[in-house]
Amino acid sequence: MLLQFRQPWRDGTTHLVFDPIEFLGRLAVLVPRPRINLILYHGVLGPRAAWRPEVVRRETSHDGSDAGVTEAPRRGLLRPTRRRRRAAGRVANAGQS
Repeated sequence: MLLQFRQPWRDGTTHLVFDPIEFLGRLAVLVPRPRINLILYHGVLGPRAAWRPEVVRRETSHDGSDAGVTEAPRRGLLRPTRRRRRAAGRVANAGQS
């Protein structure tokens, strides 16, 4: 298995040669294990942070008991591909005027 680089490394290396089992072993290390959170929070957003209750907004029910964490509204969020398309359209339209 020949892995060719887009750009040569500083030492001039342009490709690496692997046997198929070694290549699959290195590739398997990059795949996350199942049921593992890919986003880890630290600092005040960490699960055991002392200031977390001050930062994370919680909703209370009518009787004053804790109803849980509220979700932020998702109205203005765009997927990255749509965001790029929208930006590309603005650049194309700016060149026409």
